[in-house]
Amino acid sequence: MKKKGLVAMGLAGVMTIGMCVPVLAQDISKGTDSGSLTISLDQPVKYTVTIPADMSITAGNTIQEITVGIKDYMLELDKKVEVELGGTGLDTTDNTLTLVDKGNSSSEIKATLDTVEKATLDSSNTSKIYKLTPPDEASITNAGHYSGTINFTIKYTGASDL
Repeated sequence: MKKKGLVAMGLAGVMTIGMCVPVLAQDISKGTDSGSLTISLDQPVKYTVTIPADMSITAGNTIQEITVGIKDYMLELDKKVEVELGGTGLDTTDNTLTLVDKGNSSSEIKATLDTVEKATLDSSNTSKIYKLTPPDEASITNAGHYSGTINFTIKYTGASDL
């Protein structure tokens, strides 16, 4: 019985030493007295684009602001975030947004944007404000619930691609 215990202890000792041997190994060639270690860090690109989800306007000349921006961002050098406006009701030739009455699809009114050019955002320019002018009350012929949609397309791009 004592013999089995001693053999087991001896075998455990040999196994323990055997596991330590690879840890003590070095990858330095004979005759070389130096080595190097390369350390790298990859920081991923990140950003959050902020766009209002909905907006309520009133007929008249009260200008409403639509702010498009980026926050919590980490961009590569000379890279930008582009936000383009679009949608079926947005006319980029005269900067108008068609609002259609939900109860009567043939009844339409138009709101006007100051510009529809894309927003180019980076660390030095984190937001762009679009100014929306609602239609005059005199131009609305029917009461109703009018709505229109602006779609935003977001693209991450290099400064040379702009």
